[in-house]
Order: sequence, then structure tokens, then C-alpha cells
Amino acid sequence: PSREIIHSRAYDDASAFRDRSVLVVGGRSSGVDISRMLHGVAKWTYVLEKGCAGAVVHADQAVTHVPLGTRLGADGKLRLDDGAVVSGAGPPVDCVVLATGYVYSFPFLDEQALGMAFRGKRWVTPLYEHLQHARRPTLGFIGIPLAVPCPIPFFECQAAYLAEAWSRPPGEELTSEAERDAWVAARLDAVGFDRGRPQDTHLTGAAGGSAWTYMRELLGRVHAARP
Repeated sequence: PSREIIHSRAYDDASAFRDRSVLVVGGRSSGVDISRMLHGVAKWTYVLEKGCAGAVVHADQAVTHVPLGTRLGADGKLRLDDGAVVSGAGPPVDCVVLATGYVYSFPFLDEQALGMAFRGKRWVTPLYEHLQHARRPTLGFIGIPLAVPCPIPFFECQAAYLAEAWSRPPGEELTSEAERDAWVAARLDAVGFDRGRPQDTHLTGAAGGSAWTYMRELLGRVHAARP
């Protein structure tokens, strides 16, 4: 049977999935948000995420979590790596939502002229602290990081840092170009950029970090500059 497949960017409202059995592929921000909105609307929601070690069925919630490597068969049933059908789960899948991430796009910026890389990629370089061009510090980006648990406060912390950095007079900059370049190089090395994990460049939890620590560090520098 035919099966609808969409990317999360095309998702609009949970009502379109009423009484349907939906497989959400992805367990980060988009996948979590969509899964929550489908609760109580969809007939059953399956969530495939790499953080899941094995199939977990929540029958009372009409939700099943399945691990990376799970396959969707032509019959709509999900099968684990060993070929076993996920037991105790709900009805066959009839719709798939790919919450598998996005690529960055800034059509109004010239990559080559700015010495940047971002088009069609899942990272933006060279950004100091994920928000300030390392060599063109008056160019800033709010909202680049992934897996942000509290978007609005997070963006406010980024904006506060940029506002402070841009308000500093010449000779009193918060950071030097050398410091910014060094941070970028260290970050790329920490996430394994050249070892096959460039998509983790802006993942807040990569390399032992967290969104909360990042926010505190940004605000700490702002307050240190303005006692």
C-alpha cells in the first residue's frame, strides 16, 4: 500500500494525522515536539531515535519508541535489526514524518566573500560560540545551535552577548580575532569535524557541553563586562 512521507518542515497541524498511525523519525527538537502534538490525536505514534536502546511500548499512551536500525516493512510493520517484528506495538504505520534535521541556508549572504561555509550543510563556519563570525565580528547569527531545550531564553542570552560585544568601543572588545579563531578550531576538533561528525558542530550536548552551561557562560561574560 502507498504510504505518505513528509519532512517535518512540511508539518503544520496534528489534525492532519487524526486516527492515523505515524512513524516520527528523529528524537531531537522537531521530532519531540511533533510527537507530543500527535499524542491524543494520532491512533498510534512510533518514534525512531538513536538514543533508544531497544523497543519500548507505552500502550496506555499509544506510543512506541524504537532504536536506530529499525526498518519499516511494506506491510507497515516495524522490524528490529534481528528481523523481529516490534511486539506489543500498535497498528501498521501509514504515515512517516522525517524529523531528521535541516541544512542551513542564507541566500542573502555570499559564502566566498565572507569566508564562510554553510550552503547545503548542517553547520556554519567559522562561528565563535555558534553566533559570531570569528573574523568579521559585526556579523552575528541567533539560533544556530541544535537540541535547544528552551529556545526563547537561549536566544535572549545570545542576543545579550552580541549586544554587549557590539557596544564595546575600539580597544575594549570582549575577544580578539585570535581568541575567536582558537575557539572555532578547538570546537571543530572536539566534535570530530574532520573525523566524520561535522553535524555535531552546533549540537549543544556534544563534547560534554549543555545548553544551560552555554547560556550561563554567555551571560557571565556580559555581566563581567558590565558590573
